Amino acid sequence: MMRKRILAVAAAALLLLSLSAGVLAADPVTIRFYYRSGGTRPDVVRAWIAEFEAQNPDIHVEWEVAASGWQDKLVVAMAAETAPDVVEFWGNFAQQLARKGMLLDLRPYVARDFTEEDISDFFPASWQNVFVQYGEYKGEQYGLPRYINTMANYYNKTMLDNAGLESPRSLAQRGLWNWNTLEQMARKLTRRVDGQVVQRGFMTMTRGWDRMAQWLWEAGGDWFDPNNPTRFIGDQPEAMAALNFLHRNIWEDQIFLKDLDWNAFYNSQVAMTDDGLQVIFNNYDNAIQGKFDWDLTVRAEGPNGRKPWATDDALGIWRGSKHPEEAWRFLKFITSKQGQEIMIRYEGLPPVRRSAASAYLKLDSRFNLAAFVESMAYAQVGITNRVAGDVAAIGTEINNALRSSLVNNQVPPSTAMENVKRVVEAIMRETAQ
Repeated sequence: MMRKRILAVAAAALLLLSLSAGVLAADPVTIRFYYRSGGTRPDVVRAWIAEFEAQNPDIHVEWEVAASGWQDKLVVAMAAETAPDVVEFWGNFAQQLARKGMLLDLRPYVARDFTEEDISDFFPASWQNVFVQYGEYKGEQYGLPRYINTMANYYNKTMLDNAGLESPRSLAQRGLWNWNTLEQMARKLTRRVDGQVVQRGFMTMTRGWDRMAQWLWEAGGDWFDPNNPTRFIGDQPEAMAALNFLHRNIWEDQIFLKDLDWNAFYNSQVAMTDDGLQVIFNNYDNAIQGKFDWDLTVRAEGPNGRKPWATDDALGIWRGSKHPEEAWRFLKFITSKQGQEIMIRYEGLPPVRRSAASAYLKLDSRFNLAAFVESMAYAQVGITNRVAGDVAAIGTEINNALRSSLVNNQVPPSTAMENVKRVVEAIMRETAQ
């Protein structure tokens, strides 16, 4: 009897060991990661996946390259219930996905896994960017910030030194870097030969309503009334002060270039420019290659202060994912301090977490990378997040108005804004929720 009991216990133990081995040997869950290629992105994606899988052997990540037409393809895949689990997005496209309920609400996962310290580790403007503000899904958190991109002023140190001018960085440290000093320096840095302008002092992207919003904010205006987001106020005095400031310096005084042109800066045809922080290494440093000394600092302060735009580049989970828990673990990893430090190492992008900022600041001593942290102290939530209505259609109309006035000088800014006001408010009435 005793022998039978021992054999039975042994058999049960072997069964348990067999079942455990079967569990351990089971194939890992596969999740699909939809992310663009190009530049150094393949390096960072491979590094993310390798480290994540080493820490999570029960999950396998497949990278699906988001190629030409990827946004339309993603929408079709979501409708067909075949979409990847983790996806990237920003701007109009982010609002399209979020407001149509195509992205998983992350609030329950954040509440379960993030402490208050975790949340406060994200830069505030970037964190606020990933919540739905309008429509049926208002209040949902549709993503986690992917990296920081906010606006700064770049300048050709060699040109400024040759002109005997103090650097914008030094002026900013003394509290003197503002629209007035920007204009004065641009005038001194503009050069003419036989009446033709061959070198201008400054340029900014004038054809994009999202980037132009920061100029309006810094003048005390906005595209839409914060208290009544269906009311267009781009024609009001504060907004017009910003648009007229740019138009005068572009077309009357000809000291600003009419639009952003990287080659003009790379070839020393423009001394100063307004651009995003994401271009420091992959664009500017690669293109300039030591032809001249350059640096960057915070934006010039306007009448209403310094209010750079923080982009809403983010990652989220398709609402129809069959593996939301595994997708969430991968998303958490990418946006963790460790995941952000991997991104910094391979892509040279500013991190969304304060705790990873020191790794970014150590990347290259040649440049004032601290402008990143300084800018985020003033950064504002992106304009596309604030618009109640068809964001893409509204943006297209405002962009057309900006081109007609600032880029092409077909009509003055006042006329352009009067014309677009009627169109935009009509779109609002039809599409605002």
